[in-house]
Amino acid sequence: MWYLRIPDSPVTGTWPSVKIASGTTEDVLAVGDVNGDGLDDIVASDMVNGKTIYWYQNPGTGAGNWTRRTVGDVTDWADRVELVDINGDGRRDIVVSVEKGGCNRGRDVLVPVLWTRRPGVDEALDCDPGAQPTP
Repeated sequence: MWYLRIPDSPVTGTWPSVKIASGTTEDVLAVGDVNGDGLDDIVASDMVNGKTIYWYQNPGTGAGNWTRRTVGDVTDWADRVELVDINGDGRRDIVVSVEKGGCNRGRDVLVPVLWTRRPGVDEALDCDPGAQPTP
């Protein structure tokens, strides 16, 4: 995973590339401030199993090789991710869906999702295939 630094002259200048990390998929990628330091971090999934979600902490220096931190695992290959304030606490949360459809709860088909609060207050929710549908 790389980022291209915008030069002073985007039309005629050279765009330097900076390596953030290796071994990530192109399926799961989100940018936003994960830890509340005012810098945009990156959330991505692991290329080896596609189930492990990481966030890469922006050092704020423009340097590469950002610090990788583990968020958690999902049940199948991670497919999409969003950074959004789910619980209304004013901080972005990480929401991840998986690729293989969903869990069948009676007539409802739900996509398994991992939800984790910003670091320090982690909580994960996932689809339990054995759960009963709610009325």
